[in-house]
Amino acid sequence: MKRIITAAILLINAQYCIAAGLGELSGTNKNGDLLVVYEAIGRSQFNIQIIKGGVASEGNIKTYEDQKCEFEYNNIGKPTKFSCVNSGKTPLSGASYKITPYKKPDCNHQFMYICTHGCDNPEAPTKLIEASYECN
Repeated sequence: MKRIITAAILLINAQYCIAAGLGELSGTNKNGDLLVVYEAIGRSQFNIQIIKGGVASEGNIKTYEDQKCEFEYNNIGKPTKFSCVNSGKTPLSGASYKITPYKKPDCNHQFMYICTHGCDNPEAPTKLIEASYECN
């Protein structure tokens, strides 16, 4: 019986095992700047790009490399929270996001990250959208 339950849990959560790599997170802040977050080293170091005005052009992209952020997981290994340390240099420093499934998931919209802490900073997006790793 334990094997059946274990197999069921693994099948239900297969999407998290198969797509272990984060595609990218993106969101627009209150200033209209686009923030893009992608993994640098494992799931603890991230590169964060800020695109002023939301449209990439020469001179308006700033990249912060190897920023310390982390995921928290529930007891079955599903990510539930994403946060960046206070000592970072980006608008996401000190911000925390609750991870929820996107209402109508597709390749470009898998999960929505809703800001729960540090949201008063106008440079931090109130929500981030996770694109699937397979789409990038």
